[in-house]
Amino acid sequence: MSIAWTGETEAMRHVFGRENEVQKWLEFEAALARAEARHGIVPPDAAAEITTKARVELYDLDALRQDIAHAVHPIMPLVRRLAAACVPPAGEYVHWGATTQDVLDTALVLRLREADALIDRELRSLTDEIRGLAVRHRDTLMPGRTHGQHAVPITLGYKLAVWVDEFERHRRTLEAIRPTVFVGQFGGATGTLASLGPVGLDVRRDLMEDLGLGEPAITWHVSRDRFAHFASILAMIASAIQRSASEIIALQRTEIGEVSEPFHHGKVGSSTMPHKRNPAMSEGLWTLGELVRNDVRTAMSSLSSLHERDKAVYAVEVDYLPRVCTHTHRMLEVAITVFRGLTVDETRMRENVEASRGQLFSERVMMQLAERLGRQRAHDIVYNLAIEAFEAGEHLRSVLDRSDTVTKAFSAAELDAMFDLDDAGVTAGMLVDRVCHGGGSGGA
Repeated sequence: MSIAWTGETEAMRHVFGRENEVQKWLEFEAALARAEARHGIVPPDAAAEITTKARVELYDLDALRQDIAHAVHPIMPLVRRLAAACVPPAGEYVHWGATTQDVLDTALVLRLREADALIDRELRSLTDEIRGLAVRHRDTLMPGRTHGQHAVPITLGYKLAVWVDEFERHRRTLEAIRPTVFVGQFGGATGTLASLGPVGLDVRRDLMEDLGLGEPAITWHVSRDRFAHFASILAMIASAIQRSASEIIALQRTEIGEVSEPFHHGKVGSSTMPHKRNPAMSEGLWTLGELVRNDVRTAMSSLSSLHERDKAVYAVEVDYLPRVCTHTHRMLEVAITVFRGLTVDETRMRENVEASRGQLFSERVMMQLAERLGRQRAHDIVYNLAIEAFEAGEHLRSVLDRSDTVTKAFSAAELDAMFDLDDAGVTAGMLVDRVCHGGGSGGA
């Protein structure tokens, strides 16, 4: 039994389930018959009959699975069953001029399109959830950290807005590649449409229009970059979620305690330590992110097809693509839950800013001193004073008072203003506004 934050979602289980796969095979065969009927290849009555019988509920999927295992071929057993279900002679026109790869690839694209719609919906929801938090905590001061150490103060809104901007870029990238990815397949034996002659291109155009897919310029039996590209974008989305989860794990540490993922009575952190409130959902997101990213290497391996067609690449794709989509979708669902219920301890954040005894303001002191003494000299002066304060366990402001150079350059009021916490997050808030209200910085 899988833990709540792992496993597949119900919606993705349907998309990549056996029933939907067979239905998409049938939809291809029906659309092909209709397209060929428009060009006089298939009688209109036959196309209509094939369409009527192209419904998965009319077939015994267990029996079909046994037929496929016996034939060691995925499509011919279905073609035979569809043909047998049709009133004669309509069945003789099933699969006219197509090859197995045409059916498999187009059906996979149709399912990916459904998966993409689910991912897009959840990606928008997650982005909106984080955007709302960013706006709410536009001015919530916290330590900025670089290399794991306190750096310059930021706001929680700023940290969240960075993720908003990143997720928006990924959403726009997905939108941009859809016309390239959601392209159907129909080429026949070696991709040249030889069995249909000159009318083949017209049939392919009408077939893709019927299915709502893009028409390829040329058959792509061995060009598998579309799927790899799609998987790569999902892996970047998953990696962004994973990074946000890692941040929550780090900030939820007992000694930091600035944020924590949702907690409810009955949620158990440990079987031996009753007090534990572990970031279990965030840890699960990290794990799923690793799985998605590792599948990108598998996606790249599918780019090595042989000659005009081979079976190996499809076997790879039907293995990794459902997994990538399922895990990414699950990550989005869980991440929405995490951010929707995120607990923010503003008091602890402010305490942590003050814990460094003013060291977070060394840059501000240096830059203002640089205006009067020059940058390099100012850097060396503040550097030595900051070290003195750190080693003595004193507040930087107190050490500045003992420096003749500093006190000659600034009045006490000017020095106090440099350590004003309320002024520390002004520019961070402006950046939050730019992302959350101004549409981001662009460059998608």
